Amino acid sequence: MGTLRAGLVGPYPPFTSTGSGLDAELIAALGDRLGDDVVVAPIVTVADGWQRLVAGDDDVLLGGLPATAQQGVTFLPPYVITGQGLAVNTRRLPHVHSPADLGGRTLCSPDRDTLPAAVADLASGACDALLELAPVLGELVRDVPDVELVARGLSVAEIAIAVAAENTPLLARLQVAQAELESDGTLQRLRRRWLGNPFVDQAAAVR
Repeated sequence: MGTLRAGLVGPYPPFTSTGSGLDAELIAALGDRLGDDVVVAPIVTVADGWQRLVAGDDDVLLGGLPATAQQGVTFLPPYVITGQGLAVNTRRLPHVHSPADLGGRTLCSPDRDTLPAAVADLASGACDALLELAPVLGELVRDVPDVELVARGLSVAEIAIAVAAENTPLLARLQVAQAELESDGTLQRLRRRWLGNPFVDQAAAVR
């Protein structure tokens, strides 16, 4: 039995939150399948996560990460395919249903660390609209009065586990383990639990 060191960037619900989330349960399931003990390191920023991964401080990095090019990093196949959503204050802007309806309205421009503050600005009227990954945005605005997710699928983001590019043996082991979790229904159950939709491609439920 080995040890799998996992960096979890968050909070970024429903992927990561305090002690739970889709990604926390996914890495635990992968550890079980590999027969490895999983040691989780909470990480605040994505930039810190990349640095730790490339430096060898962590073996894998998760946290609702889109599989985009990063120096020294490679990705497993996506376990979720999603995209940006649009949230607005529907009491103030009942006519807005897509970015095309925004006109000259003010778009909130947060990074991941300041998303809760951006949602508060949206509720107060300090900005008019917010774009973010739809599952994340749905979680953040769910209990905010008058703020709703009015559009989904505005982009395509393949969410995947990151591994240092040089660690090809671990990458191969994880690819097999993830495929097994997909084939035995574990990943479908995790996606249904955390996203409400068992499909890899989250657009499949709304086509």
